[in-house]
Amino acid sequence: MRFTRNIASALFLATSLAVAIPVSAAPFTIYNTGVDNSNTTLPLGSIDSHWTVNGASAFVPTTIPTVWIPESATSTWLSPTSDASHSPSGLYVYTTTFSLAGLNPGTATINGRFTSDNSTVDFLINGVPLNINSPALNFDKWTPFSITNGFIAGTNTLSVQVNNSSDLAPNPTAFRLEITSANASASAPEPSAALLILPGLALAGIALRRKANM
Repeated sequence: MRFTRNIASALFLATSLAVAIPVSAAPFTIYNTGVDNSNTTLPLGSIDSHWTVNGASAFVPTTIPTVWIPESATSTWLSPTSDASHSPSGLYVYTTTFSLAGLNPGTATINGRFTSDNSTVDFLINGVPLNINSPALNFDKWTPFSITNGFIAGTNTLSVQVNNSSDLAPNPTAFRLEITSANASASAPEPSAALLILPGLALAGIALRRKANM
């Protein structure tokens, strides 16, 4: 009877550990526009290795219009051309990827701010529209954003659709984004992992039983 109670106690403890293992929040990396791997802003005219535009290189412009938010040590504008002087009207899609490996995608959040010329049409996570946009001619101010859904395990894709609305030259277009936080909870171990300790607990119970009978 005592042995049976030991086994039952071991099973209860292992199951409780599987449920009670703490899960903590952890940051993940998603880069601002116009920075390198150490989050240092890139030189003017550089290609951003973390972002693309319409599947091609996205450039840090050598010059920007005076009406745009000035460059900073935190982020820079990105454009389809190195001088950002003129781009045809149409939709420009800026894309980056980030990893949630080892994290729970259901708990992921990204917060930040963005601006664009002429306007931002929408943000998409893994192709899912998020209804995040901005008015036209809003390039002199920031628009805040928060993403709380659409994430998947492993590699994720963030795309931002920017509209350039005129063919009159000069007609620059560009996009800029800064991340203020990006976090997700660590993935909880499978209950089976905690149950692996069950044989050891059972053996400990047997040892205690033998010791009590000596």
